[in-house]
Amino acid sequence: MSQENISSIIVRNKNEIPVGIVTFRDLFQLVMSMGLQRDTVFPRDFDSQQGLGKALKADEVMKNEVITVSYSDDVSKACELLLDKKINGVGVLSDNEELVGILSKTDVIKAIVTLN
Repeated sequence: MSQENISSIIVRNKNEIPVGIVTFRDLFQLVMSMGLQRDTVFPRDFDSQQGLGKALKADEVMKNEVITVSYSDDVSKACELLLDKKINGVGVLSDNEELVGILSKTDVIKAIVTLN
């Protein structure tokens, strides 16, 4: 996530069906809580072979609900969901109900800026 500069990843099952979402916020909270349990501020080597990032599986940290909008929905509907659910991104579904992307708060802000 940090290498690609993204804040969330949709988790899919073997049939490519979205089953959950892992967000930077969730990972940060997990790492901080584990750091507090170990009397440290931040566990070291998160991404190393022995680190927390390699020891946990996606289904252990993901949220099972993927909040989505339709590709044809107005952006205002997506923004309402972002605010109401206090989330940073929503999945975007095609007309065939297939996940085609994620619309983030950052995406919306970038779009607004380009209008000027």
